[in-house]
Parts: sequence; C-alpha cells; structure tokens
Amino acid sequence: MKTYKVIIPIFIFLLLLGKHTVAQQWVDMMLDPKVNFYDVQKEFNSYWNGKVIPRSKGWKQFKRWEDFVAPRVYPTGNRIDNLAAWNAYYEYKKTHQTKALTFTSSNWKALGPFAPPTGGGEAGRVNCIAYHPTNASIIYAGSPGGGLWVTTNGGGTWGPLTDNLPDIGVSDIVVDYSNPSTIYIATGDGDGNDTYTIGILKSTDGGATFNTTGLTWPVTMNRLISKILINPLNPNSLFAATSYGILKTTDAGATWHNLTFDFTRDICFKPGDTTIMYAATKNLFYKSIDGGAHFSFKNLPITGYAVSRIEIGVTPANPNYVYILTGNNADQSFGGIYRSTDAGETFTTRTTTPNILDWSTDGSGTGGQAWYDLSLAVSKTNAEEVYTGGVNIWKSTNGGTSLSIVAHWYGANNKPYVHADVHCLRFSPSNVLYAGTDGGVSNTSNGGSSWTTINNGFSIGQMYRLSASVTNPAEVITGWQDNGTNLLNGTWKQVVGGDGMDCIIDYSNPTYMYASLPNGSLQASTNGGSNFSNISSNLPTPDSGAWVTPIAIHPTVPATIYAGFTNVWKSTNRGHNWTKISSFYSPNYLKTLVIAPSNANYIYAATDNIINKTTDGGTTWTIISNGLPGNAITGLTISSSDPNIIWVTLSGYTTGQKVYTTRDGGTTWINYSGTLPNIPANCIKYVNQSKEALYIGMDVGIYYTDSTMTDWVLYNNNLPNVIIDDLEISYSTNKIKAATFGRGLWETPMWTSPNPIEEHSKDIETLSFFPSPTTGIVNFNIPLSAVRANITVYNAIGATIISKEINLNSNTYQLDVSDQAEGTYFVNLTIKGTKYIGKFVKINK
Repeated sequence: MKTYKVIIPIFIFLLLLGKHTVAQQWVDMMLDPKVNFYDVQKEFNSYWNGKVIPRSKGWKQFKRWEDFVAPRVYPTGNRIDNLAAWNAYYEYKKTHQTKALTFTSSNWKALGPFAPPTGGGEAGRVNCIAYHPTNASIIYAGSPGGGLWVTTNGGGTWGPLTDNLPDIGVSDIVVDYSNPSTIYIATGDGDGNDTYTIGILKSTDGGATFNTTGLTWPVTMNRLISKILINPLNPNSLFAATSYGILKTTDAGATWHNLTFDFTRDICFKPGDTTIMYAATKNLFYKSIDGGAHFSFKNLPITGYAVSRIEIGVTPANPNYVYILTGNNADQSFGGIYRSTDAGETFTTRTTTPNILDWSTDGSGTGGQAWYDLSLAVSKTNAEEVYTGGVNIWKSTNGGTSLSIVAHWYGANNKPYVHADVHCLRFSPSNVLYAGTDGGVSNTSNGGSSWTTINNGFSIGQMYRLSASVTNPAEVITGWQDNGTNLLNGTWKQVVGGDGMDCIIDYSNPTYMYASLPNGSLQASTNGGSNFSNISSNLPTPDSGAWVTPIAIHPTVPATIYAGFTNVWKSTNRGHNWTKISSFYSPNYLKTLVIAPSNANYIYAATDNIINKTTDGGTTWTIISNGLPGNAITGLTISSSDPNIIWVTLSGYTTGQKVYTTRDGGTTWINYSGTLPNIPANCIKYVNQSKEALYIGMDVGIYYTDSTMTDWVLYNNNLPNVIIDDLEISYSTNKIKAATFGRGLWETPMWTSPNPIEEHSKDIETLSFFPSPTTGIVNFNIPLSAVRANITVYNAIGATIISKEINLNSNTYQLDVSDQAEGTYFVNLTIKGTKYIGKFVKINK
C-alpha cells in the first residue's frame, strides 16, 4: 500500500511562535532512540543549569530514566538493544536447560505486597487499561515493569498474566471484541521509556500464553509503541502508533506495513465510522478519510507556544466531536484544549488556562510533565463532559471551556485522592471512568465526586533496594520508585514517601533503620520505622549523591554507618555527625559502597567505571579497576574471610563480560562470567563462610555458582522474568530475597549452606544454653574426643567475632560471648580436618 507522509511548512512557523526561547529539547531527544544517551544527558543538564530543581515537572522522571539507561549504554551511549535481553535469555535457556533443571532448590515465592501498603502506599505504575467487550467484571491493566494483569471481579483482586515473558513491560492493550480470548499488548514503557520494547505480542488463550507478531523489531531499531487500535468492524485489522509512525496489519498481526513514518503518540477512529481516523504525532494532528491509507494535516489554532505532546478524545455521544489536549514544549505545562465539531476538519480553542498539568489544586503553578503523563477522556453519554490527566485529574462539563479539579495527588483542600501521574483515563463500556497512575488503578462512577483505588492483588512495586532484619528475617525494608520506602513486618506499611532508594535495617537492633530519597537524602529511624528524620543534613559540608545513593553499615560496630556521595562519609553515631574519609577528585557519583566483613578497614567505593579501595579505613585510597573492561560497574561483593577477594558485576551488552573477580585486592582481575547470557548484570551477593557461593541478579533472571562448579546456572524456578535490582541473604532461615523492578519482593531457599560444610561433615549436636542464653555463656557438646580444635564464630552478616585454637579437656566446651550484641551467631568447629557447624541466639537482658 502506498505510504503517505505530510511535511507542512506551517510547523516551522508554529515553532517560531514559541514565546519561550529555551524549550525542553531534551524531551524529544530522550524519546528518540537514535539520539545518543550522552547527548540527551548534556541537553538535559544544560536546560536545568542555574534553575531551581523541582520535585517533579519531569526532572524526576528523567532522572529515573537516566539511572536505568546509563549503566546499560556505558561507555558508548548508544541506546539499548530492545530485543537483546529476549534473545540472550532464550538462547541461554536453550543451551543450559539440562543444567538449569538440576537446581530445583530454587522455589521463589512472592512476598508482595498483595495490597497497597498502609500509611499512604500504593501498588506501582500502570500505563494502560482495557476491558472485556461483554463481561464488565473482566478488566486488564498494563504495568511498565510488572506486565499484564487481569481482574475477573471488577477490581476486587488482580493477577499477573505475563510473568514468563522475558520482557514484561506493557504500554497498551486491546481485546478482540469478536473473540475476547485474543489479546494484543504493546511491550515496554511508552511514557517513561524505562523498560524494553520488543514489539507487539499476541495471545489467543486469554493471556495464558503470548507469542510474537510480525511487529517484532530488530535489536538495532530501539523503538517505542504508544497505542494499539483494533478495527471494530474487522478484528484482523489493527493499527499501532509508534515512534516509527503508524503501522497497520490486515492479517491479525502476522504482517505489518507503514502508513506514515512520523513519531505517533495517539490514534483513534471516528465513533461509528472506521473510514475516518485521527492521529497525533508529538506536535501535529492528522486525519484520514480512507481508513488510514492516507493522512492529511489539520491545523490547530495554536499560538504562542510549541507543542510537546497531543492526546485525542472522541465520544459516541457526538461522533463529530474531536477534542485535543496539548502540552507546552517550553516547560511541559498545559498548552490548551481544542475542539472540532466537524469531525476534525476545523478546531476552536476551548481554553488555555489554568495550568492543569501542575501540582496545585487551582492550576496556579508553572511547568508540568506533559511528555510523561498526559491523558484525555470524553464521556460516552455526554459529549460536553471531558476529563484530563497530568499530575492531577481535572473535569469540564462544558466541552473544555472551563475545568475544575476532581482528584488531587495527595488530597489537598479536601479534593478526592488519586495517586500522582495519570498515564491513562479510559471509560469502560458501562461509562465508569478508570485511571491508570503511578500508584495503580482508581475509578469513579459518579463523575469524579469520589474515587476508589482498586489495587488489591497487584504486586507491581518497582523496587530499587532491600534490607532484611537479621534478628527477624521476616522484617524487610524496601525502596520503591515513586511509591516510597515500605516496611514488611507482618503487613506492609509505607514509612517514607516519595521515591524510596537504598535502605538498611541495623543487624544488631531493628529499632534502628535507614532509608533514603533520591540523590542522597538520608533518613534514619530510632523506633522501628514509626518515624524518620533527615541525617544527611548533618554533613558539615554539602555533598550530592547518585539517584540511588549507596549506604552501608559497619560489620561489627552497628552504630557506624557509611554513605557514598561524590566522596565517602562516615558516622560513628548513626548519622548525628559525619566525617569525610575520602578526597576523590572525580566529580562522578559513587554507585556502590561495601565494607569487608572480615576487616572493616577495607572499604570499596565504585562509580560507574572506577573502584576505589582503602585498607586503612579511609586514610588512603587507591584505584583498583584498571584491569576491568569498559562496561559500567553495578555491584560488588566481598569474601567474608579475605577482604582482598571481591567480585563485581557489569552492565551492558558485551558478550562474556558480566562478572569479574580479583584474588589480590585488585592487582589482577579474572573474568568470572562463564557462559552467562548477554544481559546486563545488576547486583551480586556472596554467601558468607561458603564455598564461594554467589548469586547475581540480571535484567532477566537470577544465577548461581560456587567453587565446586565450572559455570553459572539459572536459579529462577517460579520467579517472573523481571529485572532484578537487589539481593539479600537471611542466614538464620537460609533464604535469599530479591527486589524486582516491577514485581515486588520475592524469596527462595538458598542452594548452599551459609557455613563451610565439607561434603561428608555433619551438624554439631544441639547447642545447649547453661544456665540461660542471657548469661553470655554457651555450653555445647564436642562430637569427637580430641585435645585441640579450631573454633570460629560469625555474626549474622558474616563478620568474624571469635577465631582461635582451643584446648579441650572434656566433651563439653563453654563459649563466652557476654561482650557480644544480641542476635544470631554461627559456630564452625574444626577437629582433625572435619568441620562441624551450629548456631545459637544470644539475648541481652
């Protein structure tokens, strides 16, 4: 079919009319995958240079994207290959299937949350919503990190459908009206561009399984899909609005061809007439009168600003009405609402005020984030009733001439609450309005007078970090994108709002815990998370940190904590006072900070490409990363017995460069990648006192190896194929937890013991306490008669507490641990070359 592309000189004229001399050009650059990442970053920094950094207005959303993309494209800046993770994961499974099946000890189970955390928490981001054509109880929702979800009871509970896909981001959904078992999804994140797009997938069994369609792009194309449209008269005919233009299939997705080549954000039919179609590029409106064969430009009465994004609204209540909602490219604020009453031929301005895209309840603020969240819906029964979504939700009852706020992001001024950042507004067949937000799904059946959040069962938290309590491993603190820092202790509770980053629970006393906000705003609690106060404000001189600023705790002195900004800071009193212990000349932010469990004077602090090491607690530092390849450093873990043995993970798509180790403190490096798939590696954990047991989390999957093995194996049974951002080991339960970027928190038994057990060794006889564990004296039986033995005691995070040779005069031995903190401890006893293990719990009165 003939393709048709319109180039209108008036577009240049409209751009020249912009009253702002500096536009947010970085937005267009970010959304264009052909633009090098570092060019986008440079333009963003140039735009914000000298300006007051806002909490939102698109700044935060860019920083999220920057944090995700930067390590994956380092050092070239060439944008991510969208199909690379998909192909590499499946190739790995195909070639390693037999070996992977031997690791059946992995049995991942979701820890949730399965309902919004109390205290103000919500589920996570939802990009799109779709409906079953005949059953009002069946609703679909798509998450950019958590995949496709369905409710069969009208939102009472939700369940996942795409956990087994190697890419589970979803940006749009359509259900075949003639056969509801057929579902199409656009993969990736069309709004935030935070997760991969691999094309359009199709299910013919109601979402139980999905397969690729003909719209599966080669890895070098790096494109976005914003919307899918199905012809209501012919279910084999579908359209896709993409960064590569409008594409069409006439054979139910088997083959696709281009109708236009401009970056298209929205597309829809005229209600009741499939020969007439409307489409919006990033800044222009088009109409087709021949079913999409050709599109022609239609002028909008826009003056005084350049457009950054357009959303289209139509209604069967008056098929000739077409509404247009625009964003202002200069500051991503509200541009205007425009309406056509002649099926898109001509438009009139309805309103350009107030700024309905800012945070306030009255639109009096400046700026916005139109590129990230802009949505529009028109009632199916009243053509004058219009709803808009940005940070908040606004409503008009007079066709867009005036608007009033009907939902506010934190419920200010007694306005109904709906979570911030509205990505989707869509009426159901019964005219109930649903909103997909950064917090999940909400709906209203009374015109916005009240809203109901329906997130039960959703587990789509986009987690950055986690920390589990040592004394109570069921207690876990997690930092989430846009949904705060949340604490699991029987139930989930949000303990800090905003974007939650790195976090720690004190291993000796869980009443002390730490959380953080973006760029190193460190928070501390002394009452188990009931309240937090800022402790980074106590730094004697200001220092800035990465989007996720690393924090660490001393392995044997829990009151001592560390934070990695552009330099390493140390506090010996839980953040009340700080001392800078490094003088790095590099302006780059530290991304990784770890303390050796066997010797706290050994500290490793890494930027994207440099690892700094100190062996004297920070007095002197050396760079030890010169022997590593060029990909970004994402994680680091240290042997619990030798502080010079470390492993690092690398991001990017360089085959065979995922994990490296040094056995001499960084003098030489050895490639430890084996046959790991060519997927970015994000984190790594060493199992303390083990036979070098290691777990790594990648963009797809968790993998395991130890010193008895020759390669890595997939450790993924029952785990969704989701990005793994952090791992944490609970030694007292012998389990490992995973923070995922889109599917919440998960846990499985570990493959290996946390203690060095030889192949034929046996557990020590049960340790007994005499007269009670509160005395600090542990009395236990010796399994073999001997004169001498070696005893080592480790605390719950693997730090050596006692290591000595002992004389044995009987079959019992008394161990004095009266000077140690309360908690769980592990004992290794070596007698005549055989090792025995045990554990005990010390309780302080």
